This record gives sequence, structure tokens and C-alpha cells, in this order.
Amino acid sequence: MKAEPNIAGLVRRILSAYGAKELLALLDGESEFTTDENPGAPQDRELARSWSVARLHLTYMIHSGREDGEPIQVGNHAYSSYRQEFEHWLLLGAPGLFIPELERIVGIVNANEPQQSLSADIPDSAASPLQPGCG
Repeated sequence: MKAEPNIAGLVRRILSAYGAKELLALLDGESEFTTDENPGAPQDRELARSWSVARLHLTYMIHSGREDGEPIQVGNHAYSSYRQEFEHWLLLGAPGLFIPELERIVGIVNANEPQQSLSADIPDSAASPLQPGCG
């Protein structure tokens, strides 16, 4: 049996690697990663509201460069953070996002990261736990 994906983890990984603009494009069905199988915006009223507020929060992130903070004005538009609502959207399972697309993007991100062995992170001087002055 396949384990359920950690949707919030996938979303955060995509935000970290690609930014809010790519996640918004995924929600809008306009990403280069969007597939024909993507069902699009949720039809359920509550899920659609959550999807809409997630879009607003991502738009705030794009224009402000941060996840939270005071509302900002850009030209004739005001943007506000909806961080709590965004977190609620994640708890609902990120309605409007298509899990296979998320998994594909994260797979690409992981494949493009340099692979390091565990020993590469340990300086030579720390290789032995019995170094002078360590006990």
C-alpha cells in the first residue's frame, strides 16, 4: 500500500525551490508542470474559498517577498498576508493542487540537488570522537 504524501511538505519544498510564483501558477493551471489530468479549482464551496484565499496569500508573498507582515500597496492594489488561512488550506490537503504534479516537481528538485555522502559533512578533525580536548 502506498503511503499518503505529506502535502504540506511537498508545498513547502516547492515554495523553497521555486517560490510563490510557481505555486500560484500551479493553482491557476498555468505552470509548465500542469498536466491535462489536473482537475483544477475545487468545486466544493468551502474548499473553493480556501483555494481562493491561498491564491491571495501567494500573491502577497510574490509582491512583498515575505510570508507574513503588514499589508502592502503596489500601484493601485493592496495585498495582505493570509498566513493562517494558508496554513488551514494546507491542513485541508491543499485543494486545487494535483498531487502527482507536486511529486513530479519535488522529484526534479531532489534530482538537481548535489548528493553528498554523510562523511562529506564531517570535518577531518571530527572524524574521531577521541580527539584531545573533546572529553
